[in-house]
Amino acid sequence: MDYFIQQSLNALSFGAEYALIALGLAIVFSIMGLVNFAHGEVIAFGGYSMVIMGTLLTNNPLVLIVGVIVACVLASVALERIAFRTVRGRT
Repeated sequence: MDYFIQQSLNALSFGAEYALIALGLAIVFSIMGLVNFAHGEVIAFGGYSMVIMGTLLTNNPLVLIVGVIVACVLASVALERIAFRTVRGRT
């Protein structure tokens, strides 16, 4: 029974991540008209920043969550400024 519950939670977490990725692609494409495949890079950046902050700063989960959200927002803004602003409006 434990195995079934664990696999159900794994499937739910993977499904939620896939839904968020699809939703992000759809929203960005409908607003900007550009296809953004940088979600994986932002998620990986969040994972690396969580490991670095957890190793160097603190193991407090609330601080890690807030720090990772801030790091991912800053990475997303940097991607938009560097990559997407230069391409927007071109053929």
